[in-house]
Amino acid sequence: MRKILLVFMSMCLFASEDANNYDIVPRAINFVIFIAIAYYLGANFIKHLYSSRISKIKDKLESIQNELEKSSAKKNEVMRLVNVAHEEANALIQDAKEQALVLHEQIIANAHKDIEILKNRYNEQKEFLIKSAKEEVVNEIIEDILNKEINLKQSEILDIITKKVG
Repeated sequence: MRKILLVFMSMCLFASEDANNYDIVPRAINFVIFIAIAYYLGANFIKHLYSSRISKIKDKLESIQNELEKSSAKKNEVMRLVNVAHEEANALIQDAKEQALVLHEQIIANAHKDIEILKNRYNEQKEFLIKSAKEEVVNEIIEDILNKEINLKQSEILDIITKKVG
């Protein structure tokens, strides 16, 4: 405030009229006084605007930094989850391969058992059919012998039957 009063008083001193009528000095002093008054009246307002703008920019920068950190943390979490999922997928694939191998071996073993069962049934059926065929041959021979009324001994009948069946 004292500076302004000093400037104002100096302006009064230089405001006297001169013979040459140069008014550059009083105009300069008036300009300095105008700037001082404008500074005095608007300095706080301009400082307030400037500091509020700085704080807004600072807040915006901090919020962007926070969002960047959050997104970075989310990215890291997602990457971790992707890695975990990838490892689980590999483990599942490995388990599936092992199960497929076990099932393949079981199917092969069951197929061999089924083949053995089929062979045994075939052999049993073959033996059954051979017996049936022998019985039919024996029955035919016996019927032939009985129908022809040939007198043969039991040993001769057995020899004929064994020759026919054999």
